[in-house]
Amino acid sequence: MFKKSLITFIFLLVAAIVGVYMYFDAIIKHSIETYGSQAINSRISVGNVSTSLKDGLVSISGVKIANPAGFKERNVFELDNISVSMDIKSLFSKLINIHYVHINSPVIIYELGPLGDNLSEFKKKVHSDHGTTPGSPNEGAQAKKIIISDFRITNAVATVSLAQLVQKSTKLPEIRISEIGQKQGGVTVSEASEQITDEVVRVVAESQVQKLLGQVKSVLDKPEIPTQAKDLLKKLF
Repeated sequence: MFKKSLITFIFLLVAAIVGVYMYFDAIIKHSIETYGSQAINSRISVGNVSTSLKDGLVSISGVKIANPAGFKERNVFELDNISVSMDIKSLFSKLINIHYVHINSPVIIYELGPLGDNLSEFKKKVHSDHGTTPGSPNEGAQAKKIIISDFRITNAVATVSLAQLVQKSTKLPEIRISEIGQKQGGVTVSEASEQITDEVVRVVAESQVQKLLGQVKSVLDKPEIPTQAKDLLKKLF
């Protein structure tokens, strides 16, 4: 009887481990879409997640972050190539160690509208109160914290959009942040998101965006643009 119980227990344990392994990608995808959205106060959708538990590597594609309300474009960030290296064992502790997060060739949509620009509004949302609802990434003392040793965004493109009528794009310099949360002994996902967002907005603001704005405005003088469209655009400046 004892032998049968032991065999049954081992079988169930193996089945559980296999089940976790098989559905680990789905678990990470769900976590990003649920807790990630809570952390930045904006909807995140994920296309695909592929993990290698042995190597601690995660590949994420098709990530889209929704634009703040009041703007025409659907998304503010579109990221299709994210590579993450982490200490898998740390997932089961209160401090998750992430070796690196590398984002390649993302598109950042910088939209101008009646409310101003969407990046400023997005930054406000990220810095707003995230609350402490049960299961949220900031739930009291039990909240997990993270350390990101190396965060990089390379080959990024910023697209300036004006009411979806005029668009101009420019390449951005590499964005790199080292040792996120290291000095504090770890930070929450929300705190890490704030630091990353601040740096991205700063880089975009200091890039060729202002030059692009001048080019976008110059389009208003072109005769092929209907008078109604010109009137709409002029209201934004």
